[in-house]
Amino acid sequence: MDKHRYTAKQVVALMNAERYLRFNQQSHTNLWKALEAKDPAKGFGRAGDYKNTWVWYDVWIDRVRAHCQEQADRYK
Repeated sequence: MDKHRYTAKQVVALMNAERYLRFNQQSHTNLWKALEAKDPAKGFGRAGDYKNTWVWYDVWIDRVRAHCQEQADRYK
């Protein structure tokens, strides 16, 4: 069974729905770069089905949520 996959836009929308309204696409990009989250060994996601795309797994959603909770004053 394949894992649920999310685009970066969906990751941002999920965090916005959880009231981290200042978490945006740039915040997401900065976070995955800082954590080197596209390293396949980390298991946060994989290359998407289309050229130059990436999809994220639930484990990444959990990590982003933890980041937003840690930085709540920045994103609320």
